Amino acid sequence: MISKRLENVQKSIIRQIYDSASQNAINLGLGEIQFPTPNLIRLKAKQVINQGEIFYTSNAGIPELRKAIASSYNSNSKIEWENICVTNGAQEAIFAVLFSLIDPGDEVLIADPTFLAYKTIAEMLGAKIKTFPLKAENGFRLRMPDLKKQISKNTKILILNHPANPTGIAFDSEEITEITDICKKNETILLVDEVYKEVYLQKEIPSFCSSYDKTIIISGLSKSFCMTGWRIGWIVAQKELLNKFTIAHQYISTCASAISQKAAIKAFSEKGQTTITHLRKQLLKNYLFCLKYLKEFIEPNTQISPDAAPYLMLNIYQDDISFCKSLGKKGVIVIPGSAFGKESQGFIRISYALNQKKLRMGLKILKSNLIPI
Repeated sequence: MISKRLENVQKSIIRQIYDSASQNAINLGLGEIQFPTPNLIRLKAKQVINQGEIFYTSNAGIPELRKAIASSYNSNSKIEWENICVTNGAQEAIFAVLFSLIDPGDEVLIADPTFLAYKTIAEMLGAKIKTFPLKAENGFRLRMPDLKKQISKNTKILILNHPANPTGIAFDSEEITEITDICKKNETILLVDEVYKEVYLQKEIPSFCSSYDKTIIISGLSKSFCMTGWRIGWIVAQKELLNKFTIAHQYISTCASAISQKAAIKAFSEKGQTTITHLRKQLLKNYLFCLKYLKEFIEPNTQISPDAAPYLMLNIYQDDISFCKSLGKKGVIVIPGSAFGKESQGFIRISYALNQKKLRMGLKILKSNLIPI
């Protein structure tokens, strides 16, 4: 009765861990920054509701928001508002793009480890998946020969997460240029998920927006403005491609929430940008607190050096899935590295994006279950 594309698709390991945890467990697991949405955005949403004009928007989103998004890229690249389609979160954007591009048998190349949805969605659409390794001994950073070894003229799409989930690692400008050149040489579509780009810890992270006409950028406000439940994401692409993505988006969800779109415009105001600065400071403070608290479990000069928040990867030197299931029943949710690929087996991903009182309580329970190095 169920279609073949869904026969072998299960709830993700992340959600399985979350669902099996004890009630009221401290959440150091889900990829969600657990701070309130900035007040200026919440107040704008109330104003929109009170005005009562809450109807469908155009499929690609309201022009004012699309113009604000386009302007946010223009220090690096000339993006017009017609290059933007607003979606129901970055996740829907990923689905709409892959749905529009993949035919059965197409080759899609992803990192190992990486955000698990890329592989699942691509396989649902009939793609052939290949991977390139991001090895722990290299700090989960890309070695360009590993990418070159796996990419070819047969590779239709290269999907990158920049900065990466689960590691927080980002590419620098030289790496971005080299990756783009590799894709040009192989005529490969470059799809880059940049939803974590604005939550860098110390050094600003460059975008993949470039002159390469087969570059597609996915992003959103879920992380940078603590707006996971508001569902505002977007696609940046050449107009010919974007028109097709917008058609797919139309038939998936018509348009993003009108309330959320109108409120989201405030995120791009001067005051809105100030809130991101405050968020970065809080996340850096929490990150340093985690390092200090877990110092006897973290090897010096290892892979624990993310460029962006809100994750810390920790080698636990044991079966990561069993450990996370057991810890969940003891009141703390963390995510096994195995959820993201073979190269991160034996690691756990800790999210430290919550108030420090809860973070301390969660780390205390975690620490009591770890084996010192």
